[in-house]
Amino acid sequence: MTQDNPAVEVLSSTTRLPPFLSSDTKLWFLQAEAIFTTERITSQTTKFNRVIAVLPPETLRQVADLLATPGTDPYDAIKERIHSTYTRSESKSLQLLLDNPPIGDQRPSQLLNEMRYVAGSDIPSSLLCKLWINRLPQSCRSILAASAETDPSKLAAIADRIMDTVDTITTSSVQNQISELSAQIQQLSATNARPQRTEERRRSRSRSPPRRPQRSRSRNRDYGRNRSRSRSRSRTVCWYHDRWGNNAVKCEK
Repeated sequence: MTQDNPAVEVLSSTTRLPPFLSSDTKLWFLQAEAIFTTERITSQTTKFNRVIAVLPPETLRQVADLLATPGTDPYDAIKERIHSTYTRSESKSLQLLLDNPPIGDQRPSQLLNEMRYVAGSDIPSSLLCKLWINRLPQSCRSILAASAETDPSKLAAIADRIMDTVDTITTSSVQNQISELSAQIQQLSATNARPQRTEERRRSRSRSPPRRPQRSRSRNRDYGRNRSRSRSRSRTVCWYHDRWGNNAVKCEK
Protein backbone atom coordinates (compact mmCIF):
# COMPACT_ATOMS: atom_id res chain seq x y z
CA MET A 1 0.00 0.00 0.00
CA THR A 2 1.30 3.49 -0.90
CA GLN A 3 1.58 6.18 1.78
CA ASP A 4 -0.74 9.01 0.64
CA ASN A 5 -0.55 12.73 1.22
CA PRO A 6 -3.30 13.93 -1.14
CA ALA A 7 -3.77 17.36 0.42
CA VAL A 8 -0.29 18.49 -0.64
CA GLU A 9 -0.30 16.81 -4.10
CA VAL A 10 -3.67 18.20 -5.20
CA LEU A 11 -2.44 21.72 -4.55
CA SER A 12 0.71 21.12 -6.62
CA SER A 13 -1.01 19.65 -9.70
CA THR A 14 -1.48 21.99 -12.68
CA THR A 15 -1.89 19.84 -15.81
CA ARG A 16 -5.25 18.35 -16.70
CA LEU A 17 -5.22 14.80 -18.02
CA PRO A 18 -5.98 14.36 -21.74
CA PRO A 19 -9.49 13.26 -22.79
CA PHE A 20 -10.08 9.58 -22.12
CA LEU A 21 -9.31 7.33 -25.10
CA SER A 22 -11.42 4.19 -24.85
CA SER A 23 -10.02 2.81 -28.12
CA ASP A 24 -6.49 2.83 -26.69
CA THR A 25 -6.48 2.76 -22.90
CA LYS A 26 -2.86 1.62 -22.74
CA LEU A 27 -1.69 4.74 -24.53
CA TRP A 28 -3.97 6.94 -22.46
CA PHE A 29 -2.62 5.65 -19.14
CA LEU A 30 0.94 6.12 -20.40
CA GLN A 31 0.14 9.80 -20.99
CA ALA A 32 -1.56 10.12 -17.61
CA GLU A 33 1.34 8.56 -15.73
CA ALA A 34 3.81 10.81 -17.54
CA ILE A 35 1.91 13.78 -16.12
CA PHE A 36 1.88 12.19 -12.65
CA THR A 37 5.64 11.74 -12.83
CA THR A 38 6.23 15.32 -14.00
CA GLU A 39 4.10 16.68 -11.17
CA ARG A 40 5.59 14.20 -8.68
CA ILE A 41 2.21 12.70 -7.86
CA THR A 42 2.56 9.37 -6.09
CA SER A 43 -0.63 9.17 -4.05
CA GLN A 44 -3.06 6.43 -5.12
CA THR A 45 -5.98 8.59 -4.05
CA THR A 46 -4.78 11.64 -6.02
CA LYS A 47 -4.21 9.58 -9.17
CA PHE A 48 -7.60 7.93 -8.72
CA ASN A 49 -9.38 11.28 -8.40
CA ARG A 50 -7.52 12.74 -11.38
CA VAL A 51 -8.60 9.80 -13.54
CA ILE A 52 -12.23 9.97 -12.42
CA ALA A 53 -12.34 13.69 -13.28
CA VAL A 54 -11.88 13.03 -17.02
CA LEU A 55 -13.79 9.77 -17.51
CA PRO A 56 -16.95 10.05 -19.67
CA PRO A 57 -20.29 8.88 -18.18
CA GLU A 58 -20.34 5.56 -20.06
CA THR A 59 -16.94 4.67 -18.60
CA LEU A 60 -17.87 5.81 -15.09
CA ARG A 61 -20.72 3.29 -15.16
CA GLN A 62 -18.12 0.55 -15.75
CA VAL A 63 -16.30 1.50 -12.52
CA ALA A 64 -19.26 2.64 -10.40
CA ASP A 65 -18.59 0.08 -7.66
CA LEU A 66 -15.00 1.31 -7.32
CA LEU A 67 -16.25 4.87 -6.92
CA ALA A 68 -18.46 3.78 -4.05
CA THR A 69 -15.74 1.68 -2.38
CA PRO A 70 -12.30 2.75 -3.62
CA GLY A 71 -10.30 0.29 -1.52
CA THR A 72 -6.71 0.69 -0.38
CA ASP A 73 -5.14 1.09 -3.86
CA PRO A 74 -7.91 2.85 -5.82
CA TYR A 75 -5.75 3.96 -8.77
CA ASP A 76 -4.39 0.47 -9.45
CA ALA A 77 -7.92 -0.94 -9.15
CA ILE A 78 -9.52 1.51 -11.59
CA LYS A 79 -6.63 1.14 -14.04
CA GLU A 80 -6.98 -2.65 -14.06
CA ARG A 81 -10.76 -2.42 -14.47
CA ILE A 82 -10.54 -0.05 -17.40
CA HIS A 83 -7.87 -2.17 -19.09
CA SER A 84 -9.90 -5.35 -18.71
CA THR A 85 -13.01 -3.62 -20.06
CA TYR A 86 -11.54 -1.94 -23.12
CA THR A 87 -8.32 -3.76 -24.01
CA ARG A 88 -8.44 -6.07 -27.04
CA SER A 89 -8.08 -9.78 -26.52
CA GLU A 90 -5.15 -11.72 -27.99
CA SER A 91 -7.34 -13.14 -30.73
CA LYS A 92 -8.65 -9.68 -31.57
CA SER A 93 -5.12 -8.26 -31.77
CA LEU A 94 -4.05 -11.11 -34.02
CA GLN A 95 -7.07 -10.58 -36.25
CA LEU A 96 -6.22 -6.90 -36.60
CA LEU A 97 -2.68 -7.79 -37.61
CA LEU A 98 -3.95 -10.23 -40.22
CA ASP A 99 -6.62 -7.91 -41.60
CA ASN A 100 -4.49 -4.80 -41.90
CA PRO A 101 -3.88 -3.58 -45.47
CA PRO A 102 -0.42 -3.52 -47.12
CA ILE A 103 2.24 -1.03 -46.16
CA GLY A 104 0.84 1.92 -48.12
CA ASP A 105 2.98 5.06 -47.79
CA GLN A 106 4.55 4.03 -44.48
CA ARG A 107 8.20 3.16 -44.07
CA PRO A 108 8.81 -0.50 -43.11
CA SER A 109 10.09 0.53 -39.67
CA GLN A 110 6.93 2.58 -39.05
CA LEU A 111 4.78 -0.38 -40.00
CA LEU A 112 6.71 -2.66 -37.64
CA ASN A 113 6.32 -0.22 -34.74
CA GLU A 114 2.59 0.05 -35.36
CA MET A 115 2.20 -3.72 -35.48
CA ARG A 116 4.23 -4.08 -32.29
CA TYR A 117 1.89 -1.69 -30.57
CA VAL A 118 -1.21 -3.55 -31.75
CA ALA A 119 0.27 -6.91 -30.78
CA GLY A 120 1.46 -5.85 -27.35
CA SER A 121 3.01 -8.68 -25.40
CA ASP A 122 0.45 -11.24 -26.51
CA ILE A 123 1.92 -12.06 -29.94
CA PRO A 124 5.34 -13.80 -30.14
CA SER A 125 8.06 -11.71 -31.75
CA SER A 126 8.81 -14.35 -34.40
CA LEU A 127 5.15 -14.48 -35.51
CA LEU A 128 4.93 -10.70 -35.55
CA CYS A 129 8.03 -10.49 -37.75
CA LYS A 130 6.54 -12.93 -40.27
CA LEU A 131 3.28 -11.00 -40.40
CA TRP A 132 5.23 -7.77 -40.91
CA ILE A 133 7.34 -9.17 -43.77
CA ASN A 134 4.23 -10.47 -45.53
CA ARG A 135 2.88 -6.91 -45.73
CA LEU A 136 5.98 -5.54 -47.46
CA PRO A 137 6.29 -5.20 -51.27
CA GLN A 138 7.51 -8.29 -53.14
CA SER A 139 10.82 -6.64 -54.11
CA CYS A 140 11.58 -5.94 -50.47
CA ARG A 141 10.50 -9.40 -49.27
CA SER A 142 12.80 -11.12 -51.77
CA ILE A 143 15.86 -9.26 -50.49
CA LEU A 144 15.00 -9.79 -46.82
CA ALA A 145 14.51 -13.50 -47.46
CA ALA A 146 18.15 -13.74 -48.57
CA SER A 147 19.37 -11.98 -45.41
CA ALA A 148 20.71 -13.97 -42.46
CA GLU A 149 19.48 -11.27 -40.06
CA THR A 150 16.68 -12.31 -37.69
CA ASP A 151 16.31 -9.30 -35.41
CA PRO A 152 13.11 -7.44 -36.42
CA SER A 153 14.55 -3.98 -35.72
CA LYS A 154 17.62 -4.62 -37.88
CA LEU A 155 15.47 -6.12 -40.62
CA ALA A 156 13.31 -2.99 -40.51
CA ALA A 157 16.41 -0.80 -40.98
CA ILE A 158 17.42 -2.89 -44.01
CA ALA A 159 13.89 -2.69 -45.41
CA ASP A 160 13.90 1.11 -45.03
CA ARG A 161 17.08 1.37 -47.12
CA ILE A 162 15.63 -0.95 -49.75
CA MET A 163 12.44 1.10 -50.05
CA ASP A 164 14.40 4.37 -50.23
CA THR A 165 16.44 2.97 -53.12
CA VAL A 166 13.36 1.66 -54.93
CA ASP A 167 11.60 5.02 -54.52
CA THR A 168 14.62 6.85 -55.99
CA ILE A 169 14.75 4.52 -59.01
CA THR A 170 10.99 4.79 -59.51
CA THR A 171 11.09 8.59 -59.37
CA SER A 172 13.92 8.72 -61.92
CA SER A 173 12.08 6.31 -64.22
CA VAL A 174 8.90 8.38 -64.04
CA GLN A 175 10.82 11.57 -64.85
CA ASN A 176 12.40 9.89 -67.89
CA GLN A 177 9.00 8.71 -69.08
CA ILE A 178 7.59 12.23 -68.70
CA SER A 179 10.48 13.68 -70.72
CA GLU A 180 9.99 11.12 -73.49
CA LEU A 181 6.26 11.76 -73.57
CA SER A 182 6.81 15.52 -73.73
CA ALA A 183 9.19 15.10 -76.70
CA GLN A 184 6.65 12.90 -78.49
CA ILE A 185 3.91 15.47 -77.94
CA GLN A 186 6.10 18.27 -79.33
CA GLN A 187 6.98 16.17 -82.37
CA LEU A 188 3.33 15.33 -82.98
CA SER A 189 2.34 18.99 -82.64
CA ALA A 190 4.98 20.00 -85.19
CA THR A 191 3.80 17.29 -87.61
CA ASN A 192 0.19 18.44 -87.34
CA ALA A 193 1.19 22.08 -87.81
CA ARG A 194 2.87 21.56 -91.22
CA PRO A 195 -0.31 20.71 -93.20
CA GLN A 196 -2.05 23.63 -91.54
CA ARG A 197 0.65 26.09 -92.64
CA THR A 198 0.50 24.68 -96.19
CA GLU A 199 -3.27 25.14 -96.28
CA GLU A 200 -2.95 28.71 -94.99
CA ARG A 201 -0.47 29.58 -97.76
CA ARG A 202 -2.78 28.05 -100.38
CA ARG A 203 -5.72 30.09 -99.12
CA SER A 204 -3.61 33.23 -99.06
CA ARG A 205 -2.67 32.74 -102.72
CA SER A 206 -6.27 32.09 -103.71
CA ARG A 207 -7.37 35.40 -102.13
CA SER A 208 -4.64 37.45 -103.96
CA PRO A 209 -5.68 39.20 -107.30
CA PRO A 210 -4.25 37.58 -110.47
CA ARG A 211 -1.24 39.26 -112.04
CA ARG A 212 -1.26 40.20 -115.73
CA PRO A 213 1.53 38.74 -117.78
CA GLN A 214 4.38 41.15 -118.53
CA ARG A 215 4.20 40.32 -122.26
CA SER A 216 0.65 41.63 -122.63
CA ARG A 217 1.63 44.99 -121.19
CA SER A 218 4.60 45.08 -123.56
CA ARG A 219 2.32 44.37 -126.50
CA ASN A 220 -0.03 47.13 -125.40
CA ARG A 221 2.85 49.57 -125.30
CA ASP A 222 4.01 48.49 -128.81
CA TYR A 223 0.48 48.79 -130.12
CA GLY A 224 0.21 52.28 -128.67
CA ARG A 225 3.45 53.34 -130.28
CA ASN A 226 2.38 52.00 -133.70
CA ARG A 227 -0.90 53.87 -133.51
CA SER A 228 0.90 57.05 -132.59
CA ARG A 229 3.29 56.68 -135.51
CA SER A 230 0.44 55.92 -137.88
CA ARG A 231 -1.43 59.03 -136.78
CA SER A 232 1.61 61.27 -137.09
CA ARG A 233 2.38 59.91 -140.56
CA SER A 234 -1.22 60.33 -141.71
CA ARG A 235 -0.93 64.07 -141.13
CA THR A 236 1.82 64.39 -143.90
CA VAL A 237 0.77 61.65 -146.37
CA CYS A 238 -2.55 61.46 -148.20
CA TRP A 239 -4.91 58.68 -147.76
CA TYR A 240 -3.92 56.90 -151.03
CA HIS A 241 -0.19 57.00 -150.34
CA ASP A 242 -0.81 56.04 -146.79
CA ARG A 243 -2.84 53.09 -148.01
CA TRP A 244 -0.76 51.87 -151.01
CA GLY A 245 2.51 53.66 -150.59
CA ASN A 246 4.48 54.25 -153.80
CA ASN A 247 1.96 52.19 -155.77
CA ALA A 248 -0.72 54.82 -155.23
CA VAL A 249 -2.13 56.14 -158.52
CA LYS A 250 -4.12 59.00 -157.08
CA CYS A 251 -3.05 61.61 -154.60
CA GLU A 252 -5.10 64.18 -152.74
CA LYS A 253 -2.21 66.63 -152.40
